Amino acid sequence: DNTKDVSNVEYNHSIALDTYEKIYHDLFYALFKPSPPVEDLIQQKLRLGNLTPAEYASSHHRAFYSVNDQKHKVRPKVQRNMAINAVNCASAMRPGGPVYFASDSQISVEAVKKYSQDNNLSIITFPETEELLHIDKTPDWESRNASDFYPTFVDLLLMANGRCQSYGKGGFGRFAALLSIESSCVVSHHQYSCSNWTAAGETPHVVAKK
Repeated sequence: DNTKDVSNVEYNHSIALDTYEKIYHDLFYALFKPSPPVEDLIQQKLRLGNLTPAEYASSHHRAFYSVNDQKHKVRPKVQRNMAINAVNCASAMRPGGPVYFASDSQISVEAVKKYSQDNNLSIITFPETEELLHIDKTPDWESRNASDFYPTFVDLLLMANGRCQSYGKGGFGRFAALLSIESSCVVSHHQYSCSNWTAAGETPHVVAKK
């Protein structure tokens, strides 16, 4: 009989994936640690944002996924709306915040900063003078100084220090979720609509997008 028990194979695969996500954080940090300059920047931003590892949620919005060389196609209004949805979804996992927000779009970062200020929300952003570089999308990456890419790694590891992750398209935010101490505390904000910020004590309102 050459018939395979497919259900058992799928079940075992599910167990393996679940185990992989649970151990990835410990495995990664057993093998890697930030270089001293990157670690210094991480600690500096944790202090500036008054952030305590594992006591905040992280939110990432990849505004220019798959259109990195045609950014003009992504309208500012879309960037702003997606960014605010991203932090609202993060607050659903950590009502009241704090939420750390990162993006490859300065329009998104500024929109979230204004949203936070206008509504007195606990959202931490660190606007950069230039948009973060992507190693795989930077044509002259080989001729760049390693320090040019520090902000990208700082963003990744700051997000990973959060307990819960709200991530969108691409693998950057998902990678941060794998590195966090609670990889199951996640929401894919491009698949869900979070119309409001969830304050402490409130019931989150998260609806799947059609």
